[in-house]
Amino acid sequence: MPQGSEAFRYEFQPGIPLEAAAPGTNLLVSSPSGVLARELALDLLTAGSSAESLLLVAADLGGRGLLERLDRPTRSVDRSRLGIVDCTGPGDRDEERFTTHAEPISNPGDLTGIEVEFSVLYEKIAATADNVRIGLLSLSSLLAHASLREVSRFVHMLTGRIIATDDLGVFAIDASLADDRTVETLSHFCDRHVRVRTGDDGGVELRVDERTAESGAWTPLDHAVGGEDWDGASE
Repeated sequence: MPQGSEAFRYEFQPGIPLEAAAPGTNLLVSSPSGVLARELALDLLTAGSSAESLLLVAADLGGRGLLERLDRPTRSVDRSRLGIVDCTGPGDRDEERFTTHAEPISNPGDLTGIEVEFSVLYEKIAATADNVRIGLLSLSSLLAHASLREVSRFVHMLTGRIIATDDLGVFAIDASLADDRTVETLSHFCDRHVRVRTGDDGGVELRVDERTAESGAWTPLDHAVGGEDWDGASE
């Protein structure tokens, strides 16, 4: 939890037109293909200081494959303060599964199993730092294995915990795999809906919808967002 000053905010990289977030903030990040949403979500999650820990729920890409995404010059990750709940399920690349700190989950639809392993891992990770950034990559994979009602309950539980512990939550979703009602339902649990897309000029644009304000304008990012496919991800 944040210690001391009430002025603490979760900061993001320069070039991303997104205001720093107060403790207990939850963000939904969406894009038309899903790739930009996942990549931007990782950028937001890895912008923390050395006083912050990172906990990820990996549903699209095996934990070790996700580590490769994190190991980039633009992303700052302290492996000693990193935890991953791998719920991608068994497959042809089982060696990619991540078992450090937590047991892998059978599939992204086992929301009860994810909740249990998340809770156990959170206690370990939270003990290493004052603040925790929590990411779910992505809601699209959960929705492919469980109903909207079940996923909504899970997101409600997780966002509630993030609010109670003054952490930061970032949830990615592929808007092409979910109808407007689904995205709207899940955005209800978050303080901001961060939409990201490729603009007409080929650059990346971002728009932030606040629950308490009108939608903002599309704003270019002065920040490179990776756009390559995710192996094993639903695109």
